[in-house]
Amino acid sequence: MSTQPNSNPLHIEEFIDVEAFTAEIGADLNDLNEAMRTLPARAAYYSMRAASARTQAARIENLVKATEAMLKKEHRKKLTEAALEIAEAEGGKPERVTAEMVEAAVFTDPRMTRLLAIQLHADEVKTVCQVAADAFRTRRDMLKSLGHLATEQMRSAMRINSSDADAINNYRQRRAQRGGGSIPGESSTGS
Repeated sequence: MSTQPNSNPLHIEEFIDVEAFTAEIGADLNDLNEAMRTLPARAAYYSMRAASARTQAARIENLVKATEAMLKKEHRKKLTEAALEIAEAEGGKPERVTAEMVEAAVFTDPRMTRLLAIQLHADEVKTVCQVAADAFRTRRDMLKSLGHLATEQMRSAMRINSSDADAINNYRQRRAQRGGGSIPGESSTGS
């Protein structure tokens, strides 16, 4: 990826490496702490790439609109001149140039078809970058859920351990009341 902006206004930058993104988003989540630690930087990176792609697509859209306006003017003039030439040659009234005729000439003009293909590419890059940014937002939500789940599991384990300790104390009390002494494997001080 280049850090220098390209001086060609029709150059489309890809912004992200789709293979690298796929590997990152598919990374194993066994280390929840590491995943949570690295998520903000990854999410920010892909969000910034998506913003750049939106700007690029908007720039191309503006070029398409400006070119369309220029070509409409150019083709209307050519069609009007051609209609006048035909009318003079045939001695009749010139054919009326309609908006549909002008639009057909504009959208079949090789300059416009090339620019529309470039716009399509810019829109695709924008969509891919947005999908990547959205994927990391989804991952953030997933990591939050996993964090909450891990916290609840630890609380459950603590409650279970606490109830185990209560059961052991109750057993000691019952054994002491029966005169059974200490639990096998424990010292006589009860520790």
